[in-house]
Amino acid sequence: MRLFLLSLLWRAAACDLRDMEEARLPASDLRRLRRAIVSGSPPGEEVFPITLTQISTIGRMHNLGPIKMRKRIPKIGSEPSRNEEIIRMYFDGLIVHFHLSPNDRTLAGLAQMLVGQPSTVLTTIEYEASWQLENLRNSFADAEIEFPGAIERTSGGAVELP
Repeated sequence: MRLFLLSLLWRAAACDLRDMEEARLPASDLRRLRRAIVSGSPPGEEVFPITLTQISTIGRMHNLGPIKMRKRIPKIGSEPSRNEEIIRMYFDGLIVHFHLSPNDRTLAGLAQMLVGQPSTVLTTIEYEASWQLENLRNSFADAEIEFPGAIERTSGGAVELP
């Protein structure tokens, strides 16, 4: 599973599609990912550790290109909370976070949640409380401002979001 997800990251980072531009990685990282995929042997967990979150209630069906963003890592032990850069991919209810520069504290704190562990813990969130819904609402609002009435015309009627 880890190798498959890393192959999605490599594909997004290696292509020139506009929808994938936020997944750009340095050439050295692309080479490292490519070697791992070709050899069939994923790199250690310290290289792009991956966590998954499942949206547990049904929302509007859609996918979303990769987004580079900051993720809040909560306080662990005596260490303060901090933000960490990730690439976030969304596949109709499954959220994948590729951690770009984790430190040892992050790896230790996320250990049970990392894809590739013998028993990975999957976190869940309800669609109604998700960043995904908020982002979709903002995208619809932006589209309505830029292209008035286009969503309604192309969808066959008004689009309702919870």
